[in-house]
Amino acid sequence: MEQSQQEQKKKKKKEDIEIEISPDNMKAFLQINSLGKEGSLTDVNIIMHKLWNASVVHGIKGEVISQIIEQKILGEPIVVAEGSPPVNGDDAIIEYRFTKALKPRLLTDLAGRVDYRDLGLIENVKSGETLATKRAATKGSAGITVTGKQVSARDGSDIPIPAGQNTEIIENGTAVISTANGYITWKESKIGVDTIYRVKGDVNMNVGNIHFIGTVEIDGDVREGFRVISGENVIINGGIENATIRAEKNIEVKYGIRGKRGYIYAKGDLKSKFIENTTVEVKGDVIVSDSIIHSNVDAGGNVIVLEGKKGVIIGGRIRAGGEVNAKNIGSISEILTEIEVGIDPSLRQELLALEEMVKIEREELREVKLKSNILTAQGKKDEAFICLKECRELEESLKSGIEALNQIKKHIAANPAGKVSVVEQVYPGVSLTIRMKTLLLKIDYKKITFVEKLGEIENLDYKEPTIKSKEDKGKKLAYWEREIKVKN
Repeated sequence: MEQSQQEQKKKKKKEDIEIEISPDNMKAFLQINSLGKEGSLTDVNIIMHKLWNASVVHGIKGEVISQIIEQKILGEPIVVAEGSPPVNGDDAIIEYRFTKALKPRLLTDLAGRVDYRDLGLIENVKSGETLATKRAATKGSAGITVTGKQVSARDGSDIPIPAGQNTEIIENGTAVISTANGYITWKESKIGVDTIYRVKGDVNMNVGNIHFIGTVEIDGDVREGFRVISGENVIINGGIENATIRAEKNIEVKYGIRGKRGYIYAKGDLKSKFIENTTVEVKGDVIVSDSIIHSNVDAGGNVIVLEGKKGVIIGGRIRAGGEVNAKNIGSISEILTEIEVGIDPSLRQELLALEEMVKIEREELREVKLKSNILTAQGKKDEAFICLKECRELEESLKSGIEALNQIKKHIAANPAGKVSVVEQVYPGVSLTIRMKTLLLKIDYKKITFVEKLGEIENLDYKEPTIKSKEDKGKKLAYWEREIKVKN
């Protein structure tokens, strides 16, 4: 019995130097229980030999071992070797440069005012713009245990960029760009660019103002106070009520346009069923089927009101660089209707502004010269000198204004154009200005064309405009691709 207890005590007796390795083989612990005779066990070589015998060959901390010996640390396990853990590779990451799901956000102007119609629901993008980039997956780095065995690591997973319509993947699959102007879409987990912004109903508080780089197509109406601004065309299958529409190309309205607070602008052409109490500025042609009532319409090209049953222009001011051609102009009640043709409206506006400026500066120059003469006669040389300086400045400004005015008049003289044609009847009260000559009609005329010759307005038989067929070499043309020509 006593012998058995002694054997157990021997088994429990700790060794003077113990090495223990963690279960994952990533750490080795050193514990010194006794220094031995005269500290014989605290020799670095003895400890290194112990580690070697325990198969510890990697990540040995020599400085830690020296510190244990120097400080004679006993009975405490201390990490004296550490393995290198494996490093898994990073998965590929796609960084999107847009918001996948836009939510309404109220925008403020420079004065800090909030426009509750601006919801910021369109994210415009230009062709060539980067939509997303990808950080490539990286390879894993293997680890080593304290016993020198390799621990494998996982490589990062790759994922392709989800490119959709009107996009292109570039730079070896690490970026996607837009190949068209439009707005960014996120459909079926793919990045796309749509070139047409479609509104299924009306433009109202649910939709907000539209500012889009491409074509806008609206199934319903544009309600009062809203804006639609397009970098290309605007197609409205309903009507416009006191709204602002701007297009870099063309505007087509299925029904009509009305509202004194409305403003319509197009660098191309405008087509509508009617225009009522609205300001319109178009660089191309205005084609209206039914009527233009009490509106100010400027067209760099022609104004044609022929396709509908009425085809009438009543009230307001119509200015066209080319011709105005309608079924009827004016009314039986002789409402003043101003028609101006033959000069581009913007050029005519510049001409009128220059004429007014020249008139004002001539009067100012006359008054300053008179004042200068009076001051000179009174012997007030300093004040007279100031007046003379002002005279010279006015003379230079007046000279520049007259030169610009003459250039415009020369351009107008070199480009004879403009006529007003009426299929059925033009009424008294209609004011016709063809190029620089104005005539207020006192009687009615039927089936007539007015032109300017040698500074006078003359009457001719009605000249009907010819509109190019919608079919051109088998290709259907949009209304703005038609050409308006006059039959000789």
